[in-house]
Amino acid sequence: MMQRLIRIFSFFSLIVLFTSSVAAQNNNQGLFFIPANSDKVFIAPALKSSINVDVEGMLVTTTIRQHFLNPTHEWLEAIYLFPLAETSIVDRLRMKVGNSFIEGKIEEKIEAEKIYDKAKESGQKTSLVAKTQKNVFRTNIANIGPGELITVEIKFQDQV
Repeated sequence: MMQRLIRIFSFFSLIVLFTSSVAAQNNNQGLFFIPANSDKVFIAPALKSSINVDVEGMLVTTTIRQHFLNPTHEWLEAIYLFPLAETSIVDRLRMKVGNSFIEGKIEEKIEAEKIYDKAKESGQKTSLVAKTQKNVFRTNIANIGPGELITVEIKFQDQV
C-alpha cells in the first residue's frame, strides 16, 4: 500500500513539474486573451487551479480545473492551450464563462468551425477545440464579458 502511495505521489509530482516547466519554458499553457482590433495577446490572470488524479490499475484519469478572469472592460475572445502527453486521451472538456456552461460536442472540423463562427457572430458564448500539435490542445472561446470568470475543466486518461 505504501509503495502504491509513493508511486501515485511521484506521478502527481511529475504532472505538476511537467506542466510548470512547460508553462515557464514555452508559455504554451493557459488562457490568452485576444483583444479586438489588436495583434497583441495577453495572459489571463489565473485565480486558482486544482488537479485530481485517480489511479486504477494501469490507468490514470486526471481532471484539471483552472479558473481565470477577464480583467478588462471589453468583450474578448481567448485561446486556452493545454499540453498533454502524446498518449493521453481527452474524454471531457467543460467550460463555464460567466453563468454559461459550454459542454463539448464532436463535429467534423469544417462544420465545427462554421458553428463556432455563427455562434460567435450572434454573441453566444461558444468554444472550438482542436489539437494543434502532437501534444497541445487549443480551445478558442468567444464572447467573454468584462469581469467574467472563466473555468476550464479538462479530463484525460493515460497509462501509468
